[in-house]
Amino acid sequence: MGAKTLKGCEETPGVYFHAIGGGFVHRTVVQRVLGVYKLEFGVPEAMWVIEVKDFPVVVTMDSHGGSQHATIQEASKAVLDELLAKPY
Repeated sequence: MGAKTLKGCEETPGVYFHAIGGGFVHRTVVQRVLGVYKLEFGVPEAMWVIEVKDFPVVVTMDSHGGSQHATIQEASKAVLDELLAKPY
């Protein structure tokens, strides 16, 4: 997720959830589908309004400009730079 998504979260305001566990876990926590919008984009890209219980997600972008994607990218780059600087 990049800068456009983060900007959208700030302007809306909203958050971006990263779901954990894959399709099997997700189908067990959905209680009911309340609506589907923009189905013309295809089933995976449509806007699904669902009721869930115990949905395992992590907020990775927030309305205050916080981005775990950016944090992890920066930390990963620092580790890579350190590894590349080591003589072998």
